[in-house]
Amino acid sequence: MNMNSERINVVKSMGVYVVLVWALGFGVVGADAADWTGAESPDLNWSTTGNWSDNADPAGKNILFGDSGAHATAGTVTSIVDANYSVGLLDFQNTSNNTHTVQINADRTLNITGFTGNLGGSATNETVVHFTGGGTLAYDNASAVFHVGRQHVNLSGHQHTRLDFSDLATFSATAQRFHVGETGPWGSAHWALAQTNTLTAGQLRIGYWGKDGLLELGTQNTLNINTFVMSDNQNNSESIIRFQSGLTDPAVTIRSMDGIGRANVNMAWRMGSGSTTTEAELDLRGGDADLLLGDLNMGDARATSAHIGTALALIQLDKGTLDVSNALLGRARNNALHPNNDDPLRYQGRIELSGTAEMLAENITLGDLDDASVSPVAGRILLADEAVLRAEQIIEGGTGGTGNALTVRRIEFDGGTIGNRTDEDLTVGSQVNIRLEGS
Repeated sequence: MNMNSERINVVKSMGVYVVLVWALGFGVVGADAADWTGAESPDLNWSTTGNWSDNADPAGKNILFGDSGAHATAGTVTSIVDANYSVGLLDFQNTSNNTHTVQINADRTLNITGFTGNLGGSATNETVVHFTGGGTLAYDNASAVFHVGRQHVNLSGHQHTRLDFSDLATFSATAQRFHVGETGPWGSAHWALAQTNTLTAGQLRIGYWGKDGLLELGTQNTLNINTFVMSDNQNNSESIIRFQSGLTDPAVTIRSMDGIGRANVNMAWRMGSGSTTTEAELDLRGGDADLLLGDLNMGDARATSAHIGTALALIQLDKGTLDVSNALLGRARNNALHPNNDDPLRYQGRIELSGTAEMLAENITLGDLDDASVSPVAGRILLADEAVLRAEQIIEGGTGGTGNALTVRRIEFDGGTIGNRTDEDLTVGSQVNIRLEGS
C-alpha cells in the first residue's frame, strides 16, 4: 500500500483471467436442481419454464448458471426475475468470457437460502456476474458464510473475482460471516454493493492469505457487523473498503450485529514470518461516515520468527464521525524483525482526518512494542481543514525492545481542532509528539 496515494487498484495486473467463485449457499438439502438454459430467448423471464433444464418453475430449487444463456458482453441482461422467488443455492459457473447479468424487476424479490460454500472451476476459467434492476436481492441465513472469492483450494495461478450489484436497487443480507477474497491462490475479489444495502453478520473478512479484497459501497449502506477483519495473516494480502465512484451523497453506518452497539475493527494484522506485505485501507472520503467502534487495531505485526514484511493500515475520513472506545495504531510483538531495523513505517497505523470529519476516542495508543521487539513502529493521526480530534487520553504504548528509539508516535496538525471530550481532561503521553504543519 502506498500510504500517500489517494486510490489503490486492487487488481495488481492486467490481462489476466477474472474468476468468480461465489456461492450463496449449498442450497436446500434434498431440493431439486435446475440449470438456466435461456432456451426461450428473447423471452428471458424466470417464470418461463422453457428457460430451465427441467422445463419447470424454479421456485425452491438449487439453481445453476453455466455457459448456457450467457453473453460475451458484460452488462447484457441474460435472465429476468419477473416474479418473487425463493431458491436454495444460486451457483454461477460460466466460463470463457461468458457473463451473466440477472435483472430483478421493480417490486420483485429474489430470496436466497441455504448453506454457503465455494464453487469448483479452475484457475483459467473466467466468470463475471452482474445484478441489475429496481428489485431486491435478499439473503437470510445466520448460520452460513457468504463468500465472494474462492475458499482455499489447491489451484495455481492468479484468480480474480468480480461480483457487481452496483446497478441493483436493494441488497439485504444476514449471514454468519461475509468473506471477500478469502484464502487460496494469489488473486483478488471485487464486490460492488447495490444502491441501498443492509448487511448483518458476526464478521466481515476482507483479504486473507494471499487474496486481495475490495468492497465498494453503494449510496446508502448499513453494516451491522460485530467484527471487521481486513488483511489478517500474511502472503501479500491487501484489503480496501471505499465508496463507488460517481455517487451522490453516499453514506455508511457501522454498528455491531444488533444495530446498536459498537463494532470492532482489526486492520493489517500480520502473523508468522516472511517478506510479504499486509495492507488494509478504509477510505470513506466523499461520503458521510457514522462509525461506532469498540476496539480499533491498526498495523499489528505478530511474528514468531524473523519477520521482514510489513503491516500497514490506513483510515481516511472527510465527513462524519469516528467514535471509538480504544484505538491502537502501530504494534510490533514477539520479536518482529526487519533486516534493516530502521523503518518505523513498515508497521504503521495511520488515521487521516480532513474536511469536517470528527474523531471521538476514549483511549488512543500510538506505537506499542513488547520487550522482544527490535523493529520500530509508527502510530500517526493527521488533521487538516476543519477536522476535529477529541480524546480522553493519547498515550504511547509499550516502550520495550530496541525498536523504541526509532518508533514514531505523532499527531500531525495542519488545521482543525484537538481537544478533550466533554467533561473529561485530555492526557497526552510524554512520548507522543504533536507536530504543527504549514505556517
